[in-house]
Amino acid sequence: MRKHLQIAFNVIWVSACSNTYAITLQNPQWQIDIEPSTFAITSTYNLKPVVLSHGGVLNDNKTVSPQQVSIKLHTNNQLEWQWPKHKLTFKAKLNGTDLHLTIQSAHPQSFTWLQQPQTKVNSLILPIGEGSFIPLNNKTWQKYLTEELHTINTTQDLKLPLWSQQYNQFQLNWVLNNPFNNQLAFIQSENSLTLKSAHKFTALSLHEPVDVTINLDTQKNIVSGAKLYRTYLKKNKQFINLSHRLKNLKDGEKIIGASHFYVWGMTLFSYHDIKNWPGLISWLNSKSGQAFINQLKSEEQKSTLRNVKQSLPLWEKKWIVHALNNAFIESISQSDNTVPSQIKHANATIALVKAKIGLFLKDKKDWGDGLSTRLLNRLQKSGLKRAWLGLDDWRVGFYHPEAVQKAKELGYLVGAYDSYNTVLPASESDGSWMSSEMGDELFNKCGIMLSDGKWKTGFKQRGRYTNPVCLTDYYQKRVSQVLEYAKYNSYFLDVDATGMVFEDYHPEHTMTERLMALSREARLRWFSNHFRLPLGSEDGNAVTQRGIIFAHGLQTPVFGWGNPSMFKNKKSSYYLGNWWPDNQPSLFFKQADILPQYKTTIFDPRFKVPLYQTVFHDAVITTHHWYYDNFKFPSLRPQRELLSLLYAVPPLYHINYEVLNKRLPIIKQFNRAFSPLHQALATQAVNKFSFLNEERTVHYIQYANNSEVWVNFSNKPWTHKKINIPAQSMLATLANGQLIKYQAQ
Repeated sequence: MRKHLQIAFNVIWVSACSNTYAITLQNPQWQIDIEPSTFAITSTYNLKPVVLSHGGVLNDNKTVSPQQVSIKLHTNNQLEWQWPKHKLTFKAKLNGTDLHLTIQSAHPQSFTWLQQPQTKVNSLILPIGEGSFIPLNNKTWQKYLTEELHTINTTQDLKLPLWSQQYNQFQLNWVLNNPFNNQLAFIQSENSLTLKSAHKFTALSLHEPVDVTINLDTQKNIVSGAKLYRTYLKKNKQFINLSHRLKNLKDGEKIIGASHFYVWGMTLFSYHDIKNWPGLISWLNSKSGQAFINQLKSEEQKSTLRNVKQSLPLWEKKWIVHALNNAFIESISQSDNTVPSQIKHANATIALVKAKIGLFLKDKKDWGDGLSTRLLNRLQKSGLKRAWLGLDDWRVGFYHPEAVQKAKELGYLVGAYDSYNTVLPASESDGSWMSSEMGDELFNKCGIMLSDGKWKTGFKQRGRYTNPVCLTDYYQKRVSQVLEYAKYNSYFLDVDATGMVFEDYHPEHTMTERLMALSREARLRWFSNHFRLPLGSEDGNAVTQRGIIFAHGLQTPVFGWGNPSMFKNKKSSYYLGNWWPDNQPSLFFKQADILPQYKTTIFDPRFKVPLYQTVFHDAVITTHHWYYDNFKFPSLRPQRELLSLLYAVPPLYHINYEVLNKRLPIIKQFNRAFSPLHQALATQAVNKFSFLNEERTVHYIQYANNSEVWVNFSNKPWTHKKINIPAQSMLATLANGQLIKYQAQ
C-alpha cells in the first residue's frame, strides 16, 4: 500500500507542472527519484535533493521530450520500464550505496542518457592521464574542459572508464561497466557547465547496453571511484597483478627499479669512431672516393662529400659523418621491405663500409652514437644497474648486434619500437615510416571499414587504420623475424594499449569496439606468452592493458595536439620540435617552455590525483609519453620528479652519446632515490591517498605493505607531528625500515 501511495503522490506532485511523474527507489542509505518518461534522475541524501540528470535525449534532438512509458517492474529498490515507440528498455536497481542503471535498445540509435548540471558540484575528478582533481570554479579548467576537450570517448581519452563529483556533503562516483560506443561532453552553461554522456547503439553492438554504476560516498574519498572500479575488475576476473605478469617472463624482474631511456641514432658509425681523419679525407678526395660519391643519388650528399678539406671544425666533421652514413646505406639496393631483406641490406652495408673506409675507423664493436658499447659503458660507470633502453627503429639491432648483446650482459632491457595500426599503400612507402609499410595486399585487405562503406583513415590522415585480427599472421611473422635477428630482450608495441578502438564493418573481419579492444589485448598477450619477454605499449588504458607490463604515455599523455605554438610555429618558445636530425630529433631533445593553460591542467600537482595508480599500480608500470621526457620542460622537472616518486613510477629520458655527459648527473641523482623506491613498491597496491593541506601542495600515499610516501610540492617546509618535509622534497618510509629522501633541484 505504501508503495502505491508513494507513486500516487509523485504523480500528483509532478503533474501540476508537467506530464511526467517520478518513481522513488530508496533504502536506509539513499533515495533516488526517476521520471520514467524522461529518464530524469534526482538523488536525495540528508533530505537535500541533487539533480543527477535532466533526462535522456534521442538521436539528434536538442531537448528532453516525455515519452510513452510501459512500467514492467517496480519495488522499493528496483524499477524496469520501456519506451515502446523507441524500443528502449531501462532498468534501475538501488543496492546499498550503489545505483545500477542499464539501457538496452532493440534497434540502432543514439541516446544521450546523461545531462548533468554541475551547479552544485564543487569538484570534478577525471582520469585524464593519471588523474585530475578539478575545482569547477577554476576558469582555466572550465575553458580546457569545454573548449579543448569538449567531447571525448570513454575508452581512449579517459584512461579509466569513470569519473567522480564532489558535493558539499558527499561524492558521487560513476563507473562505466560498458565504456564502449560512449562519449562524454562538457558544455558551458550560464553559471557552470553541463556534463553529458551519449551512447551509440549500432547495428553491431545492440547486444551491449549502457551499463553504469553510480556510487554514493559520504566520506568523500577522492580515489573511491578508482577503488570501486578495481573491485569490479577483480570480481569479474579482469585484473592481473604485476607479480603474475612477470612470473613467466625472462628477465622480467629487470624492469623493477629501471629508468626508461630512448636511445637515438641508427647510424653505423659516429665521428667518435673515426681514428684517422686525414686518411678518411684523403680517401674522399681520391679517385676511389670520388667514384663512390659520383654514384650517389642525393645531390646534397654529393655536394657535402666532394672537395672536403683536411682542416675541419667539429660541426663539419659531424655533418660529413652523417652524410657518409646515409650514402653507404642508400648505395646498397634493397629488393623489398621485409625483415630478411633488411638484414641482408644491413650486412651488405657494413661490409661495404669496412671495404671502403675500414682502415680509418675503430673496431666495429664500438661503432655508433646511439646504442653503442661506448654509451653503455658510460651508463654502467654512472652506477645505473637497471634500465630499459628503447630504440625507435628495430634495424638498430641489425647494425649493432654487439651493442644489443652488451646491453643484456650489463643487466639492461633493450627493445625496439614497433606498430601495426596504420598500413600504407605501396605508393606511399618510402622508408620513412617503416612499421606501416606492409604492402598493397594488406592495405587492401586489412583496413577498417566504417558503417558507410568508407575506409577509416590512419594516423595523421595517412593510409588506413587496421583490424588487428586481419594482421595476425603478418604481425606474428614480422615480430618473430625481428627478434630472431636482433635478439632483443624486450619490446614496445605502439598504440595497442591506448584504448583506441573502432567498429569495423568490413564483411571479412566485422568487429565491435569491445572485440577490437580484446583483439588488441590478444595481440599483446600473444607476444608475452610466446616470447616471454617484457612488453610495453602506449598509455595502458583500462580496456586494453592486460597484455603488457609497462606503458608510456599515462603520466604525461599527449596534450595540445595541433596547437600551433607547440606543433607548427618553429619560432615559438613552446614549439616541441620536429623529427630531424635522425640521431637527435628536436621533437625529443629540444627543451621547451610550457603554455600556461597546460601548466595548470596537465602538470600542476594541486590538480593531480593517483586514480590510475589506485587501480593499476601493482599491475602496470607507467611513465611519460615519449614526446615529453623528464628534460622536455625544464621549469617543470622538479615537480614531475616528485610526482614520479610519490606514485613510484619511472622517469623517461631521451639520450644519445652526444648529450649523455650533460644529462647523466641529473639522471644519476634521481636514480639514487627512484630505483630503491620502485624496487620496494612496484608490486604494491595503492592503499590510501590524501591531500594533507588546504592548498593541496602536500600529498600522501600509503601502499599495501604499509610503506608511506610524502611529497611537499610547495616552496616552504611542511611539518605535522613528527613528519617534517622540506620544500620541494619527498620522504618515504618503507616497510623494511628503509628511509628514502629526495630534494628536487
